[in-house]
Amino acid sequence: MSLEEDLKARTLALISQQMAEWVVEIQRSIGQHQEALVRSLDELSEAVARYDEKIDESAIARAMEEVVESQPPPAPVVAEGPGVDRLKASVEAIEKGTSLSEVLTYLVNEVAGYVDRAVMFIVKGPSAIGWYARGLEPADGVKQINIPIASDSVFRAVQNARKSLRTSFIPLRRPARPWPASAARRRACSPCRSCCARSWPRSSTATRRRRKCRKAWAA
Repeated sequence: MSLEEDLKARTLALISQQMAEWVVEIQRSIGQHQEALVRSLDELSEAVARYDEKIDESAIARAMEEVVESQPPPAPVVAEGPGVDRLKASVEAIEKGTSLSEVLTYLVNEVAGYVDRAVMFIVKGPSAIGWYARGLEPADGVKQINIPIASDSVFRAVQNARKSLRTSFIPLRRPARPWPASAARRRACSPCRSCCARSWPRSSTATRRRRKCRKAWAA
Protein backbone atom coordinates (compact mmCIF):
# COMPACT_ATOMS: atom_id res chain seq x y z
CA MET A 1 0.00 0.00 0.00
CA SER A 2 1.41 3.37 -0.98
CA LEU A 3 1.78 6.29 1.40
CA GLU A 4 -1.11 8.16 -0.22
CA GLU A 5 -3.50 5.23 0.14
CA ASP A 6 -2.44 4.69 3.74
CA LEU A 7 -3.09 8.33 4.64
CA LYS A 8 -6.47 8.26 2.90
CA ALA A 9 -7.57 5.13 4.73
CA ARG A 10 -6.47 6.47 8.13
CA THR A 11 -8.23 9.79 7.51
CA LEU A 12 -11.51 8.12 6.57
CA ALA A 13 -11.36 5.89 9.61
CA LEU A 14 -10.77 8.83 11.96
CA ILE A 15 -13.62 10.80 10.36
CA SER A 16 -15.99 7.82 10.65
CA GLN A 17 -15.04 7.31 14.29
CA GLN A 18 -15.57 11.00 15.13
CA MET A 19 -18.94 11.10 13.33
CA ALA A 20 -20.11 8.04 15.25
CA GLU A 21 -19.13 9.73 18.51
CA TRP A 22 -20.95 12.90 17.44
CA VAL A 23 -24.14 10.94 16.63
CA VAL A 24 -24.05 9.33 20.07
CA GLU A 25 -23.57 12.69 21.75
CA ILE A 26 -26.39 14.27 19.72
CA GLN A 27 -28.79 11.43 20.57
CA ARG A 28 -27.85 11.70 24.26
CA SER A 29 -28.49 15.48 24.17
CA ILE A 30 -31.86 15.01 22.43
CA GLY A 31 -32.91 12.48 25.05
CA GLN A 32 -31.93 14.83 27.87
CA HIS A 33 -33.92 17.70 26.28
CA GLN A 34 -36.96 15.42 25.83
CA GLU A 35 -36.82 14.39 29.48
CA ALA A 36 -36.56 18.03 30.55
CA LEU A 37 -39.51 18.95 28.31
CA VAL A 38 -41.67 16.18 29.78
CA ARG A 39 -40.82 17.30 33.32
CA SER A 40 -41.71 20.92 32.42
CA LEU A 41 -45.06 19.85 30.98
CA ASP A 42 -45.84 17.83 34.08
CA GLU A 43 -45.01 20.81 36.29
CA LEU A 44 -47.22 23.10 34.18
CA SER A 45 -50.13 20.64 34.39
CA GLU A 46 -49.81 20.49 38.17
CA ALA A 47 -49.67 24.29 38.36
CA VAL A 48 -52.81 24.64 36.25
CA ALA A 49 -54.60 22.13 38.45
CA ARG A 50 -53.62 24.15 41.53
CA TYR A 51 -54.93 27.34 39.88
CA ASP A 52 -58.29 25.62 39.21
CA GLU A 53 -58.54 24.80 42.89
CA LYS A 54 -57.80 28.43 43.81
CA ILE A 55 -60.72 29.86 41.77
CA ASP A 56 -63.19 31.56 44.12
CA GLU A 57 -66.58 30.86 42.59
CA SER A 58 -68.40 32.85 45.27
CA ALA A 59 -66.38 35.96 44.39
CA ILE A 60 -67.29 35.55 40.71
CA ALA A 61 -70.98 35.20 41.62
CA ARG A 62 -70.84 38.37 43.77
CA ALA A 63 -69.20 40.28 40.92
CA MET A 64 -71.92 39.17 38.49
CA GLU A 65 -74.63 40.25 40.93
CA GLU A 66 -73.01 43.67 41.29
CA VAL A 67 -72.93 44.13 37.53
CA VAL A 68 -76.59 43.16 37.22
CA GLU A 69 -77.63 45.48 40.05
CA SER A 70 -75.72 48.40 38.51
CA GLN A 71 -77.72 48.19 35.28
CA PRO A 72 -80.53 50.77 34.87
CA PRO A 73 -84.06 49.38 35.17
CA PRO A 74 -85.72 48.42 31.86
CA ALA A 75 -88.11 50.87 30.28
CA PRO A 76 -91.76 50.17 31.06
CA VAL A 77 -93.59 48.26 28.37
CA VAL A 78 -96.16 50.44 26.69
CA ALA A 79 -99.15 48.52 25.40
CA GLU A 80 -99.88 49.14 21.74
CA GLY A 81 -103.40 49.84 20.57
CA PRO A 82 -106.52 50.59 22.58
CA GLY A 83 -106.69 49.56 26.18
CA VAL A 84 -109.27 47.58 28.11
CA ASP A 85 -111.07 50.75 29.20
CA ARG A 86 -111.77 51.72 25.63
CA LEU A 87 -113.01 48.22 24.85
CA LYS A 88 -115.40 48.37 27.79
CA ALA A 89 -116.66 51.74 26.60
CA SER A 90 -117.30 50.28 23.13
CA VAL A 91 -119.28 47.38 24.62
CA GLU A 92 -121.34 49.81 26.68
CA ALA A 93 -122.06 51.90 23.59
CA ILE A 94 -123.25 48.84 21.65
CA GLU A 95 -125.53 47.86 24.55
CA LYS A 96 -127.34 51.19 24.21
CA GLY A 97 -129.07 49.94 21.06
CA THR A 98 -132.73 49.17 21.56
CA SER A 99 -133.26 47.41 18.24
CA LEU A 100 -131.27 45.17 15.93
CA SER A 101 -130.70 48.07 13.53
CA GLU A 102 -129.33 50.30 16.29
CA VAL A 103 -127.12 47.54 17.70
CA LEU A 104 -125.56 46.86 14.30
CA THR A 105 -125.06 50.57 13.66
CA TYR A 106 -123.34 51.04 17.03
CA LEU A 107 -121.24 47.96 16.33
CA VAL A 108 -119.91 49.31 13.02
CA ASN A 109 -119.33 52.76 14.51
CA GLU A 110 -117.30 51.34 17.40
CA VAL A 111 -115.32 48.96 15.21
CA ALA A 112 -114.41 51.92 12.97
CA GLY A 113 -112.51 53.36 15.94
CA TYR A 114 -110.11 50.41 15.85
CA VAL A 115 -109.65 49.87 12.11
CA ASP A 116 -109.55 52.08 9.01
CA ARG A 117 -112.64 50.60 7.38
CA ALA A 118 -115.59 48.62 8.69
CA VAL A 119 -118.45 47.15 6.64
CA MET A 120 -121.55 45.31 7.77
CA PHE A 121 -123.09 42.74 5.42
CA ILE A 122 -126.50 41.14 5.90
CA VAL A 123 -127.30 37.71 4.50
CA LYS A 124 -130.56 37.99 2.63
CA GLY A 125 -131.62 34.97 0.66
CA PRO A 126 -128.75 33.64 -1.47
CA SER A 127 -126.69 36.84 -1.24
CA ALA A 128 -124.62 38.92 1.19
CA ILE A 129 -125.78 42.53 0.81
CA GLY A 130 -123.87 45.58 1.99
CA TRP A 131 -125.84 47.34 4.73
CA TYR A 132 -123.66 49.92 6.53
CA ALA A 133 -120.04 51.04 6.36
CA ARG A 134 -117.55 53.46 7.89
CA GLY A 135 -114.31 54.61 6.29
CA LEU A 136 -115.59 54.24 2.71
CA GLU A 137 -116.40 56.98 0.23
CA PRO A 138 -119.19 57.30 -0.62
CA ALA A 139 -120.69 55.67 2.46
CA ASP A 140 -123.89 54.66 0.66
CA GLY A 141 -121.91 52.86 -2.02
CA VAL A 142 -121.75 49.74 0.14
CA LYS A 143 -125.48 49.26 -0.36
CA GLN A 144 -124.80 48.49 -4.02
CA ILE A 145 -122.65 45.44 -3.13
CA ASN A 146 -124.43 42.12 -3.64
CA ILE A 147 -122.27 38.98 -3.37
CA PRO A 148 -123.76 35.51 -3.93
CA ILE A 149 -123.13 33.24 -0.95
CA ALA A 150 -122.57 30.29 -3.30
CA SER A 151 -119.59 32.00 -4.96
CA ASP A 152 -116.04 31.14 -3.95
CA SER A 153 -115.51 33.90 -1.39
CA VAL A 154 -114.92 34.52 2.29
CA PHE A 155 -118.67 34.96 2.75
CA ARG A 156 -119.31 31.33 1.82
CA ALA A 157 -116.61 30.18 4.26
CA VAL A 158 -118.14 32.17 7.11
CA GLN A 159 -121.67 31.05 6.22
CA ASN A 160 -120.64 27.39 6.22
CA ALA A 161 -118.48 27.55 9.35
CA ARG A 162 -120.88 29.74 11.36
CA LYS A 163 -117.97 31.32 13.21
CA SER A 164 -115.61 34.25 12.94
CA LEU A 165 -112.81 34.13 10.40
CA ARG A 166 -109.54 36.06 10.36
CA THR A 167 -107.79 36.26 7.02
CA SER A 168 -105.92 38.59 4.69
CA PHE A 169 -106.91 39.60 1.21
CA ILE A 170 -104.41 39.65 -1.66
CA PRO A 171 -105.58 41.55 -4.75
CA LEU A 172 -105.72 39.32 -7.78
CA ARG A 173 -103.82 40.37 -10.88
CA ARG A 174 -105.81 40.65 -14.04
CA PRO A 175 -104.60 37.96 -16.47
CA ALA A 176 -102.82 39.23 -19.55
CA ARG A 177 -104.96 39.29 -22.67
CA PRO A 178 -103.71 36.92 -25.36
CA TRP A 179 -102.50 38.39 -28.63
CA PRO A 180 -104.90 37.97 -31.56
CA ALA A 181 -103.68 35.64 -34.27
CA SER A 182 -103.11 38.46 -36.76
CA ALA A 183 -101.30 40.57 -34.18
CA ALA A 184 -99.14 37.62 -33.18
CA ARG A 185 -98.12 37.10 -36.80
CA ARG A 186 -97.28 40.78 -37.17
CA ARG A 187 -95.35 40.71 -33.86
CA ALA A 188 -93.36 37.65 -34.95
CA CYS A 189 -92.70 39.21 -38.38
CA SER A 190 -91.48 42.58 -37.10
CA PRO A 191 -87.78 41.68 -37.67
CA CYS A 192 -88.64 40.73 -41.25
CA ARG A 193 -90.17 44.15 -41.73
CA SER A 194 -86.90 45.85 -40.93
CA CYS A 195 -85.09 43.38 -43.16
CA CYS A 196 -87.50 44.17 -45.99
CA ALA A 197 -86.73 47.87 -45.70
CA ARG A 198 -82.99 47.71 -45.11
CA SER A 199 -81.00 44.64 -45.99
CA TRP A 200 -82.80 42.54 -48.63
CA PRO A 201 -81.19 42.81 -52.06
CA ARG A 202 -83.25 43.64 -55.10
CA SER A 203 -83.61 40.18 -56.62
CA SER A 204 -86.44 37.87 -57.61
CA THR A 205 -85.96 35.77 -54.47
CA ALA A 206 -85.93 38.85 -52.28
CA THR A 207 -89.04 40.17 -54.01
CA ARG A 208 -90.94 36.94 -53.28
CA ARG A 209 -89.85 37.09 -49.65
CA ARG A 210 -90.99 40.71 -49.37
CA ARG A 211 -94.39 39.83 -50.83
CA LYS A 212 -94.76 36.93 -48.39
CA CYS A 213 -93.86 39.22 -45.50
CA ARG A 214 -96.40 41.88 -46.61
CA LYS A 215 -99.14 39.23 -46.79
CA ALA A 216 -98.35 38.14 -43.24
CA TRP A 217 -98.61 41.75 -42.08
CA ALA A 218 -101.85 42.31 -43.91
CA ALA A 219 -103.50 39.20 -42.40
